[in-house]
Amino acid sequence: MPLPQIKNILYTSSMGKHTRVVFRHAVQQARLHQAQLHYLHVIEPIGEVGRALISGYLPQEMIDKLHHEGLDNLKREITDRVDKFFAQELAKLDDSERIEITTLVVQGVRVETIIDVCRELDADLIVMGSSKHLGRTSPTTKAVIKSGVSPVLVIPTHK
Repeated sequence: MPLPQIKNILYTSSMGKHTRVVFRHAVQQARLHQAQLHYLHVIEPIGEVGRALISGYLPQEMIDKLHHEGLDNLKREITDRVDKFFAQELAKLDDSERIEITTLVVQGVRVETIIDVCRELDADLIVMGSSKHLGRTSPTTKAVIKSGVSPVLVIPTHK
């Protein structure tokens, strides 16, 4: 029976201050398996209360325009921030250890989006962090593990 091949790794993170250790584990897995590393940042949509408040003051066309422009700007800002973060971290590696990272910034419900992107990329492994809040693993991490879409490597962030 052949061992599983890991060619595509999905690394997902909120890019908070405690996530460098998670990134380093994702990079290590990509290097060990000579795999492609895909970073996913999920932007949660505005909730119904937010929409209701905004719609009371602006016409729908303006809301749609502001939403699309704001989302595009936010995606650019996050991508720039991620690129700088990756450059800082990867600069610490030897040139022979360089890896390529694809950055995806997607709007959606966090768990559903992670699972959908994992399927689209045909990811063989998901790497994500988890902080323990009141002794419990994060709900996002638990839901992704429970989905069974791919093996999940969970790195404690020690928040």
